Amino acid sequence: MNRFFYTHKTQRVRHSERGMVLIVTLLILVAMLLVSTALLRSSDTSVQVVSNLSFRQAAEAPTNIAVERVIRDFSDFNVGALTSLPDHFYGRRQTDESPEGIPQLLLTRRTAPGSGYGFIPVSDMNVSYVVERMCADDSPPTATNCMLSSGGSAAVENHNDAEIGAAGGAGVVHRVSIRVDGVRETTVFAQAFIN
Repeated sequence: MNRFFYTHKTQRVRHSERGMVLIVTLLILVAMLLVSTALLRSSDTSVQVVSNLSFRQAAEAPTNIAVERVIRDFSDFNVGALTSLPDHFYGRRQTDESPEGIPQLLLTRRTAPGSGYGFIPVSDMNVSYVVERMCADDSPPTATNCMLSSGGSAAVENHNDAEIGAAGGAGVVHRVSIRVDGVRETTVFAQAFIN
């Protein structure tokens, strides 16, 4: 009789364990689902970071194209006279710029040529740029109202200003601000200083 009672008790324990195995299995599956979801999100973030880094490197060539275009424009136009310049050349530093020094005009996405900025489409990227003479105003450049660099330049020849010539061939510095827009709303800003 004792043996029958023992067997009956074992069967009750095994019967109650069946529900526990189901609960433990479900908990393990939920944990595996959470881990796999976290891994997928992590890999998506890694892919985006790598994509952004590769876009930054790919944006170097269009940035160089914009700087070369500006240098060519310096030889094509009388930059020193500030007359008949393209509308993306400004005779003084723009006052409405971001804390990083990017002109407000370039902070909005550009997809086509417009007034106030230069535009170059390069394969699947759009390059917008603005050229500013680093002066406080549009008056003739002097050491007090403009940022000057040492050494001669094409810009100095166009200024024909006696004070700049007396300063040992110093040239007025121009800042080229460039925005490169790519696929997936990716944007790179760059700046170059030329004289």
